[in-house]
Amino acid sequence: MTSIQLNDTYEETEKADLIQEKRENDFLWARLNQCFNQGLACLAGLSLILMMLLIVSNAIIRIFANPFAGTTEVAGWLMAITTSFAIGYTQLHKGHVDIDLLTSRFSPMVQRILQAAVQLVSLLFFLIVGWQIIKYGLSLMSNGSLSQTMGVIFYPYVFVVSLGFFGTSLTLSIQLFETLKWGDKSGT
Repeated sequence: MTSIQLNDTYEETEKADLIQEKRENDFLWARLNQCFNQGLACLAGLSLILMMLLIVSNAIIRIFANPFAGTTEVAGWLMAITTSFAIGYTQLHKGHVDIDLLTSRFSPMVQRILQAAVQLVSLLFFLIVGWQIIKYGLSLMSNGSLSQTMGVIFYPYVFVVSLGFFGTSLTLSIQLFETLKWGDKSGT
């Protein structure tokens, strides 16, 4: 190779490295979001398993003795955690139902605008839900509310549930950014 060819190769490699570094910086939030929502999904799975074990063991215990009095409360808390923690992961992997019977007939630009609008409205919705859940938890904390059956403080569970909605909001904000910047990953 001549020195000119080496220089050209070096410049191309340097440009490729800069582009790769820029893309990695752009995707840093996406990777953090994926790790966060993956962790929430694992906790949702654990919560679901605990809920199942609680209900099944309570049914078996009912045959021989008095059942655990707080089964309904604990199962409700676990169900709230399972549901809220799984929404962000599902959104991350586009697992929600998407009916595109009408929108598939539009041009790619109109589809992209509609997709961004839906993501923006969804983002605002989940931010408001997360914020209202935190406000509810703060009111429970200030009132000193206890659960009805077991008489325990349960506002920490309310705060934990808000994490799932903020994880979904983070996913939607990243997807909105990607839609506005690059379009859908399918090339639109």
